[in-house]
Amino acid sequence: ADAARLTSSPLWRCSKNLSLFTYGWFVLGIIWVVNSSSASCTGAYRLTVAIIFQAFLRV
Repeated sequence: ADAARLTSSPLWRCSKNLSLFTYGWFVLGIIWVVNSSSASCTGAYRLTVAIIFQAFLRV
């Protein structure tokens, strides 16, 4: 009963929506890295690759 009450709270839904948004943004970053060349925007490209690499290290 406590789990059902917790997962139906507004904060739980907000956290879930934020997690889904973050995941979508991460996937968009992966797609951008795969489809772009590093010459167009070197700093953003390197930062995105570093974040993706760090995320895979955590898994």
